[in-house]
Amino acid sequence: KGGHAPEDLDKGRASAVVLTWGILAGIYNDYDFDLSSIRVGSADDTIASEAEIIICVPSGEASEFVKSQLEPFNEWIQEEYHEADPDVHCMIEKIDKQETIIPAETFAAMMNALEQVPQGKLQPTEEDTADSNESEVTTDSHLYNNVGRILADGAKLLVSTITYCDNPEQMQAQIDDIALAFAEVGGTSEVQK
Repeated sequence: KGGHAPEDLDKGRASAVVLTWGILAGIYNDYDFDLSSIRVGSADDTIASEAEIIICVPSGEASEFVKSQLEPFNEWIQEEYHEADPDVHCMIEKIDKQETIIPAETFAAMMNALEQVPQGKLQPTEEDTADSNESEVTTDSHLYNNVGRILADGAKLLVSTITYCDNPEQMQAQIDDIALAFAEVGGTSEVQK
């Protein structure tokens, strides 16, 4: 189903970004593979509803491992999202050899940054409430963040996040934290309101 508005973030829907990251993280450290292409979500997605990743694996053990992940991954998806998103699923298909490969450093940077970026409805930290007076930051503030889009553009990856909060200071702090996560892996950030 995905979503296009901040209020969709609190509905428990599956995010194609989270699912894509789960697939990639599940095989990232154990098998040699190249990321050829990644397209997750669209420009106006708050919650990405579709993803297509193309990974290149050598035939044999690695290829068989990737295929073996399909059933357990779909079982996990159904267990996690059967009520809010009963039709969500993952497919794996064999395709022709790909010529374009995203550089390993770029792929690693994306994985490291996405691990640091929070997803969904967030709770203010004790630090947030301790650093501000109670009228500015409350634990019942509505703070949401979601990666809505990932797109490969040659050796560059575009990652778009959607941040919403009814408290401007908290929202800016979240935006700054996300920018820092990407800066730490060599990325740049641009804020659009």
